[in-house]
Amino acid sequence: MNIIWFTKKRMFLLSLVILLSSFLLNSAAQDFFWKKFSEAVFWITVPVLFFSLVTLFLKLDVFRNWLKFTLFFYLISLLLILMVKNSSGGMDFIPVGKESVSQLLSILYSLISLILIIFKSIQLRNKK
Repeated sequence: MNIIWFTKKRMFLLSLVILLSSFLLNSAAQDFFWKKFSEAVFWITVPVLFFSLVTLFLKLDVFRNWLKFTLFFYLISLLLILMVKNSSGGMDFIPVGKESVSQLLSILYSLISLILIIFKSIQLRNKK
């Protein structure tokens, strides 16, 4: 899929569809793996939806920079979530499961996205 296919509106709608699909899959899933995976996808997609809404009102260059980062980070996050066990079994000092990894990745994604958007917006403003 070409990156040009992703317009601001399409990215917003795609993230909304993924968020709703993961919520519905989580509600309907009987299998423990799919339930945990859909929950993890939900937590990763929440900040993507938020920032795709924010980028609707920003310049196209800011959106494209954010989009490149988002596509890379989202794919890496999904791979990491797939590799993590569903739960730690309660014996760890710091429990690590799909949900906790996805929440940590969501926080990391949000911070990097915020910095990226601010930096690129300032950079474009100073170019004028």
